[in-house]
Amino acid sequence: MNPASITRLDLVLAAPEIFLLTAVCVILLVDLFLDDERRIVTFVLSLVALAGAAWVTARTGVDARTVAWHGNYVADPLATLLKVVAYGAVAVVFLYSYGYLYVRRLIKGEFFVLGLFALLGIMVLISANSLVTLYLGVELLTRALLRRRRSSISCSGRSLPGRSSMACPWFTALRVRCSWGR
Repeated sequence: MNPASITRLDLVLAAPEIFLLTAVCVILLVDLFLDDERRIVTFVLSLVALAGAAWVTARTGVDARTVAWHGNYVADPLATLLKVVAYGAVAVVFLYSYGYLYVRRLIKGEFFVLGLFALLGIMVLISANSLVTLYLGVELLTRALLRRRRSSISCSGRSLPGRSSMACPWFTALRVRCSWGR
């Protein structure tokens, strides 16, 4: 067996994470073309993504502990339960926060996208079976939280008003790394 091969079992066990990542990317692209009056579309798509991820998790759940991705990923009934609880918690946060954000005119699509990225990090943490996977989950979780903390800082003054500027910290970090190399 080739050590770099990906088996069908690997993909089936990681299907909830793959589904959520794909859904977040689609939501981010849809949000790019929405104005502030139609942000409810991003909200609804986020809730649909959560429901879809819960369905995929329930369909691909296992009865016994199963290790995949060459020992880096573990799926078991407890991981399935924790993921479904995490989906529910994020759905409750989105449902309660939408009214608050709407009334104060703070509704931005990146709130929901970053919440889903943080959920993806939580999902990776739940299924981690090695330190590398644990690190990947923590990075996914903290990148979303870091971006939320810096929401008032524009990316070198070039961010588009009303558009999602989620890539801002990475472009800023890239610019800093390039300037260090001079």
